Amino acid sequence: MYVDPGDLNKKIKIIRKYSGRHYDSLGHPIVDEEVIRECWAKVSSVSGTELIKAGQELTDTRKRFLVRWTPTEITEAMVVRYKGDDLGIVRVNTYSDNKDYMEIWTDTKKAVV
Repeated sequence: MYVDPGDLNKKIKIIRKYSGRHYDSLGHPIVDEEVIRECWAKVSSVSGTELIKAGQELTDTRKRFLVRWTPTEITEAMVVRYKGDDLGIVRVNTYSDNKDYMEIWTDTKKAVV
């Protein structure tokens, strides 16, 4: 499939979060993060819905990020940081047989303020 490289026009970061290296003054672990990859992506909103859970209104947003393929492993334990939001990775696919691009599917639920 043909992808126009000019469509990769949104900056994203793939981040791994972990805890246990640093602790606050009360001894609680501080969540650290490591930027695994910073790249340009084509962003598509796959769906967006609103739902009510435990009496609070939430938005459920699903996005697809198309990025150039990398041998660096990207897993569901990581997040995509896009426009200041951390989006949980649901699935990572190779976009075509020749491994030029990969798709990163995300899903996040946020409280409506």
